[in-house]
Amino acid sequence: MTRNIGWAVVALVACAGGVGAQARTDQLTIPQVKVEADTIRILVSVVDEHGAPVKELGKANFKVLLDKDPVRDVAVRQIQESEHGISVVLAIDISLSMKGRRIEAAKQGAGRFLATLGDKDYCALMTFGNNVAWVVDEFTNDRRAIQSKLDRVAATDQNTVLNEAFFRAVQKATKAPTPQVAVVVLTDGIDDGSSISLDQAAREAAQRNIPVYTLGFGNQVDAKALAQIATLTGGRFIPAAADADLVDLYLSLLSQLASQYMLDIPAPTMTAGEHAITVEVQARGSHYVQQRGLMVAKGSHWWWYAAGGGAVLATGVLIWLWLTRRGGRTVEARKCIYCQTPLPEGETEYCAKCSGKVTEPASQPAPAATAIEEALVWLEVLAGKQQGQNVAIPDAGVTIGRGSDRTVVIEGIRSISRDHAEIVVKKGRHILRNTHGQGGTYINGNKMEMEEEPLRDNDRIGLGTAEARLIFHDRRAQSAAS
Repeated sequence: MTRNIGWAVVALVACAGGVGAQARTDQLTIPQVKVEADTIRILVSVVDEHGAPVKELGKANFKVLLDKDPVRDVAVRQIQESEHGISVVLAIDISLSMKGRRIEAAKQGAGRFLATLGDKDYCALMTFGNNVAWVVDEFTNDRRAIQSKLDRVAATDQNTVLNEAFFRAVQKATKAPTPQVAVVVLTDGIDDGSSISLDQAAREAAQRNIPVYTLGFGNQVDAKALAQIATLTGGRFIPAAADADLVDLYLSLLSQLASQYMLDIPAPTMTAGEHAITVEVQARGSHYVQQRGLMVAKGSHWWWYAAGGGAVLATGVLIWLWLTRRGGRTVEARKCIYCQTPLPEGETEYCAKCSGKVTEPASQPAPAATAIEEALVWLEVLAGKQQGQNVAIPDAGVTIGRGSDRTVVIEGIRSISRDHAEIVVKKGRHILRNTHGQGGTYINGNKMEMEEEPLRDNDRIGLGTAEARLIFHDRRAQSAAS
């Protein structure tokens, strides 16, 4: 391996600009925060204004604050010292606008990316256009096999399901064989066919602690949206101006990933609720500051959710000011990026419901058992007119399909039948049935072979295709444990 590029989760996306050029607000980023035993591990990336990594920094260059309190014991090391490999998800846009020189340049750049990976590194390959398709659906370190399939990729589709590519790539990344993982998505267009919103994809990445790096080219992209998903997930936006820049785009990212820093600080006992880690860097006469919000849930376990761009500072400028401005006008009321509920004072990017926090006023009596059951078992709807809603599953179960009389209606998708599937309750377990779904019903990307199969918490349900249209949630076990 030429170099080890672990600890980043990356998405390469297309936007306008010059290769490697960095805004002042993202020269310092925090792609990932983890808690391992009694240590908080913080991944930090520092680049100059041209996108080139700032190397050979030491302990004296960094300062870390935990909830505004300086941390004295900070261990600093460069990430290339890691002995672990990285798992990469490569995703390539195959819409017609990519046809010709662009798809060839994209494949050449991806090939150079693959050539840099080593024996301990793994890769999966995805294309997306009218839908998402896995060319190499399991992580492998056989680079020749991946390159062979990459060579046969062609731009043939009318649409660009970019948001679904983000969503599916993040899900695949969670199944990586290495602790370090990268998702690489390349496009020259805007989303024009996904049933999943950009906010849903960003929420999926943030909750899974997966940073998204957006890179790309051309002037037909939604640069603000692509920069937003990068910012919200702790990633970075790197644009390219022309087709010929694509190879340089990939190599620029590789250089950045190979030159990151790992900061280890002691993990103290912390109360449940919102916390923040602030990293300051003094290097080459410049001062960079970034803050990453964290959520610690109730109980003895640590659960970390990045607050994202709303908590980022760089060279004294708050990124959330940029995110909440449109055409020079400041948005007066911030809203949850997932469900669009107005955010009360003290919230960051997500409302209490979407961020997983539970408010339990002591003055209110405990709800009846049936109400608890309905509140703890539900479907998160990712498509159709109920998109973004949570539908409680009663003891009588729910029906799913395009028909207007279904409990969950997902219209406008041909692969979904009028009466496609249903969820029933048997002996306290929730069972998914494929009733009349001609295109099949899927659980976590796997087509149901039996007429009915049991569901587990966070199972992704696909209707007609493996693409997730619903997420099943069952918090009863966690509630009983607490």
